[in-house]
Amino acid sequence: CSARRADPGRLHFVLEDDIMAGRKSGGVVGLLEHEAVRKGNPSQNYTPKPFFQGWVTHLQFVPGLSLAGLVVASGNDGCLVTFDPEQRALVTRFNGHSLAVKAFSWCQASKCIASGGLDRDILLWDPKTGSKLGRLRGHKAAVKDITYYSRNDNLFSLDMRSSIIIWDLGKQIQLKLLKTDIEGPLKAREGARAGRILVNERRGLLAVCAKLPKLWRLKHHDSPAHARLQHTHPLVAALYNAAFHQLVTVDRHGLVCVWEMATGEQHFKFFVETKVDDGIFVELTCACFDNMHRKLLVGFSNGVVHSYNFNNGLQINTFSTESQSAIVQVSMSPHERRGSRELKSLIFAIGMESSIYYWKGIGHPTGARVLPHRKMQLPPWRKDWGVDMVSMSYHRSGMIATGRRDGQVLLWNVLTGFFKKDLDSNLFRKMDVDHTGVLDYEEVAEFLRQRERYTEEEIKEFFERADVDGGGSISKEEFVQAVQKKGTLERLDPETGKAIFARREYYVEATCFLRRTELLLCAFADGWASFIECDSGADLVSFSLLPDAAGALLTCVVMDHQEEVLFVGDNRGNINVWDIRSVTLSHRPSKHAMQVELVASWHAHLSGGVVGLQWIARGAMLLSCGGAAEGEVRIWTSEGDVLGSIGVRVSRQCACSLRTNG
Repeated sequence: CSARRADPGRLHFVLEDDIMAGRKSGGVVGLLEHEAVRKGNPSQNYTPKPFFQGWVTHLQFVPGLSLAGLVVASGNDGCLVTFDPEQRALVTRFNGHSLAVKAFSWCQASKCIASGGLDRDILLWDPKTGSKLGRLRGHKAAVKDITYYSRNDNLFSLDMRSSIIIWDLGKQIQLKLLKTDIEGPLKAREGARAGRILVNERRGLLAVCAKLPKLWRLKHHDSPAHARLQHTHPLVAALYNAAFHQLVTVDRHGLVCVWEMATGEQHFKFFVETKVDDGIFVELTCACFDNMHRKLLVGFSNGVVHSYNFNNGLQINTFSTESQSAIVQVSMSPHERRGSRELKSLIFAIGMESSIYYWKGIGHPTGARVLPHRKMQLPPWRKDWGVDMVSMSYHRSGMIATGRRDGQVLLWNVLTGFFKKDLDSNLFRKMDVDHTGVLDYEEVAEFLRQRERYTEEEIKEFFERADVDGGGSISKEEFVQAVQKKGTLERLDPETGKAIFARREYYVEATCFLRRTELLLCAFADGWASFIECDSGADLVSFSLLPDAAGALLTCVVMDHQEEVLFVGDNRGNINVWDIRSVTLSHRPSKHAMQVELVASWHAHLSGGVVGLQWIARGAMLLSCGGAAEGEVRIWTSEGDVLGSIGVRVSRQCACSLRTNG
């Protein structure tokens, strides 16, 4: 383009009513108003910004670099810059090329900028920090054009000798060298060398332009028959999105993949930033969707929760807990309306330091850290206030149930932010050695003597106070009331004075409220489960969810939407299916009418165990996530028939053994 009193430069894009232009003199990038250009006077309202010592060689607007998009420009002094067209300000400068930069491309899936020029090397840049991520070497001449194919995560680069190199950005290796100046399918006609290359993302075509363009079809590596999860680290979540009918998988090191459920093909992938300001790398610990299934919430090991648009990888907001403890679980309260009042959805997160945080909705992008609206934790005078939480469940009445490492279940009031009561059901089961459902004096005394902190007088006093009816034994209801009055029994180490962390099998792996009966389901790592009334603390029914797997540990549970079937996964890769209709379909269930029956059981994953389960109402399917490093995700019927797999080859599907109880 040409402008008055300006050298010929480059004109790239129109953004709303603005046009970006680059000039040769002084390396200036300017912003022109569209109306002024239409009237033939582009010099008016021209905002120049000098960024380079030489002229501007390439200019491009990239919408995926920020919420509003950034301009990427390169100069003949070997530098690249990202420029905010709204703020008229420089964002990041990239220094690394020894000679002029002639081409660059934004690599959406790999979240990096690839640039090349006269020094023959292609450099990969982090767009946020400006740091160098890698260097690709292989060209024998200057690089003059670069384009990217996100479906295979491949980079195509063209040099002055008309040679095209195909790169694998994930491994940063050269895949193939194509020479268009010799005999072959890409040879340019009449000796004309290729000048530009372009990729059609939708149709999978490569255009090589000389005097006449040529189109070549690209092969896809993610066909449904051999679709593989590209995760090299264990998964922390595999989430089904009902709004888009997609599957989102997240691993510990920040790779997020989006899959189409209808075809099994990968739709998109992006990397979550795992490097904090001081150079320390953090891990992802949990993930969930918002209520509208439009945004992805991710918890980190440094006590931070980020929200993302999982369709383009853009970070929306950062929710800080002002703590360095890992986020164990993150979830959102359902969207509710009480009368004429519309309640705002809350974001809940539990940390390893026995605290509950919540924020009032995701809100609009701010770029700044959002502090929690409220922090809930036990009062410091309680001896057990520092025990870690491992599970959480929200009830529509404004109550939260949290499970802890010591086997205790706590109830919280969200409206007031205070602790409500505790349900120490697992401790009662440990004391009931003969499994009679009641505690006699010898069982209580033997348990307390092992702690070496209680005298015979204290043991006798506790038993007499707990035995309200004077029958010589303590029922579950009497035990809960006695514990709430005196304080819990297993709390401090007598030598160090620190809280005792129970063994892995006593963890409360899952808590879940039932909608019809308002009961609380508590599932422990040893496979034991209980349906508890929150008001009285009474244990209505207790049973083992892992009856045939001695020594196995429960890892996850989920119910169908009708709350009729309970699915259970363990660390050995097994899935058990239980019929719980006698408990959930009755408004006032009685102990005698409750019968929980095992319906089916099968071995779902060969290694790593089952780390996640989700019921998909659309199609009545069960989604299971394996804990192996390669991240296996499979889809089942409720009877145990496999419907599909993402992350394993077809040959491995046949190796999955299936068994039912008849």
